[in-house]
Amino acid sequence: MIQEGSGATVSRAFCDAELLLLYRTRLRACRDAKKVLLSHGIPFEERDICRNPDYLRILTGELDSRTTPTLVLAGKIIVGFAQAEYEVLARNPGMKLKTDGRSRA
Repeated sequence: MIQEGSGATVSRAFCDAELLLLYRTRLRACRDAKKVLLSHGIPFEERDICRNPDYLRILTGELDSRTTPTLVLAGKIIVGFAQAEYEVLARNPGMKLKTDGRSRA
């Protein structure tokens, strides 16, 4: 699910990349998300929320998400792993993601 809104921001001190992946190493969906990004040569920064409590705070506090993987791009997020959404990103790495009409309040 692609969402946008005031909760979908990450401070530049936390991440300098255009694309940020918050994930848990042991979850298959997270490994699949990384695999798609890597296989398409899409540059991203990754943050394992199990290794650093600050990353979990960013996920739950700043992004208001409890789901991994969570992918952040230009103030928009993809919550969970949806192969189709990642493939769209892979075909158009510089694109602005469209939202599905659900916004964060």
